[in-house]
Amino acid sequence: MEKLGELRYKNYKNGILGACCAFLLYSTVQGPKAKMIRPHPAVWRFVHGLMVLYLVFLVFLAFQTVHDARQFLKHLSPDLGVEPSERNYAEDCRIYMPEKDNKFHGILSTIFDPFVLAHSLGWFGRALIYRDYAMLWTMSILFELSEITFKHMLPNFAECWWDSWVLDVLLCNNLGIIAGMQAVKYFATKKYNWRGMSATPGVYDKAKRALFQFTPASFEWYIWGLTSSPRRFISCTVLILFDLAFALNSFFLKYELWIEPPSCYLNSARLVLLFSMAVPSVRDYHEFLDRDDEAGLEKLGSFAWLSSGILFAETLICYKFGRGLFPKPAPPIVFWAWTSSGIALAVYWMVWYLRDRGIQVDQKAKST
Repeated sequence: MEKLGELRYKNYKNGILGACCAFLLYSTVQGPKAKMIRPHPAVWRFVHGLMVLYLVFLVFLAFQTVHDARQFLKHLSPDLGVEPSERNYAEDCRIYMPEKDNKFHGILSTIFDPFVLAHSLGWFGRALIYRDYAMLWTMSILFELSEITFKHMLPNFAECWWDSWVLDVLLCNNLGIIAGMQAVKYFATKKYNWRGMSATPGVYDKAKRALFQFTPASFEWYIWGLTSSPRRFISCTVLILFDLAFALNSFFLKYELWIEPPSCYLNSARLVLLFSMAVPSVRDYHEFLDRDDEAGLEKLGSFAWLSSGILFAETLICYKFGRGLFPKPAPPIVFWAWTSSGIALAVYWMVWYLRDRGIQVDQKAKST
């Protein structure tokens, strides 16, 4: 009976995997048309199929209890289902520790933490996606403020001041942003020659042409215009908040579902999927903001809509599974800081909008 049960379980697992593969095959061949053409449109149709499967998986997970969800994930990674240990980075914030053999133990242990490299790589990837210094620096600062906001809930967010603002913002994040923007500059100014494989002479040149197939057909800067107009400011703020929510969900999901990186591949797989879907989604959104209404380009692309659905499902899961896990209330200073900042920003935006509106009315009156 035990062998029969194992065989039945194996058949169930293979059946679900086969169904997913069949769906991905259909999506790759007949999925919605993507604006991205490199390395091949089929790659982005495959990504679209992965996004649909991930959304369906999240919807399924949302109907489970937090205990059942944790145990279900053991089918994907047998090491899960056990509460992991969370490192607190603010246990000792001294820069110099005279009682230790290594006097700068605190700083060095943080610098050589494996997540330091992940910080820089993450912001390098964001630079390739958003391609705008103002947007990237705003996201970087807001994420550090979010860590301070939620550190009473997640021990992993408790960091020393030099860790948050010097190591993270000024060094890791900034280096990743600068390196990424230099890569954007290189791709944007590079001359592309897309001769066909048959028209390319020599084995070396053919191999080089094959590798170039995995680079963009063209590359352009994204002009977001964060402060160009009140309407554009709101549109860019929505995108910034979406990115911030996805980043925060990474920490809340792994804490609530007991997913411990880097030993578990699920968190890394999610981040790879997020990067893959962010590339076409952000392009969809940028083209939507720069749309020409007369040309009929007012519809938001399918990748952007699907990303919105995934974010909503993830946030819903974080809210549902997080009830009762965070007994500590938010410090009053956090509440009042965000409230006062929100009110000040709303007032500033309203004045900005009315002033901009008045200028437009005056210009229209003069033209007539």
